Amino acid sequence: MKQIKGLPAANNKYFIVKSFGGYSPCIQGNTEHGLQPFPGSVLPNCVGACTGAFNAILNENACNYLGNTNAKNFLALAKKQGLETGWEPRPGCVMVWNSSGAGHVAFVNDKPSSTKVETWESGWSYRNVAAENTTRTKGAGNWGQPSAYNYIGSIYSPAVDPYQTPRNVVIKKGMSGDAVRWLQWALVRSKSYLLNTKSQVDGHFGNNTLTALKKFQKKNGLAADGYCGPATQARICELYTLEGQY
Repeated sequence: MKQIKGLPAANNKYFIVKSFGGYSPCIQGNTEHGLQPFPGSVLPNCVGACTGAFNAILNENACNYLGNTNAKNFLALAKKQGLETGWEPRPGCVMVWNSSGAGHVAFVNDKPSSTKVETWESGWSYRNVAAENTTRTKGAGNWGQPSAYNYIGSIYSPAVDPYQTPRNVVIKKGMSGDAVRWLQWALVRSKSYLLNTKSQVDGHFGNNTLTALKKFQKKNGLAADGYCGPATQARICELYTLEGQY
């Protein structure tokens, strides 16, 4: 997975607001302390940083996910956008903290352990750096945040597949489990799923998954039979870099 280190390049449009020719729907970063690294930069600001990083690894020349809202609202926004969410951090995810203020978000760069995550993050109140790489420990409060912040979950990237590629199995309606989640992740990635307020990656192969699978098969010149067998699985692997082998 593409990692984010230090400051992004001055021409990286994922971290530049639209009014300056970038992709970001967020506001410009806080210039109070003179830390704005380049014209139109969304840094320093945790919302702009995480929106940029989350969309940069998708590499779609647009910021189609997350956006300009208080950090504590990111989880609810992600669900409305059809993104998968959960409790445990994963590579490429955005961790979300609630607070009485705006909250905080951080982008996870690498495979987390059960007790530690490596993040890239920024903050509106930053005074010395516009963005930084940080190690957060689970046992240190709310993943290293002070008691005023409450960790409420993570937003998973559709660019990073956490599920093992199935072996010797035809995935079909009525099945449940990680093989179905693998398929659903690919269907979300291919935009074959219609977005709604409920996460599409639930591990249950029902009518919505069947419709999305047939749409994907038809689009890719496969027999639209609603069975995810060797040919469909091979096409999914060909189209996407499945990074589930963590």
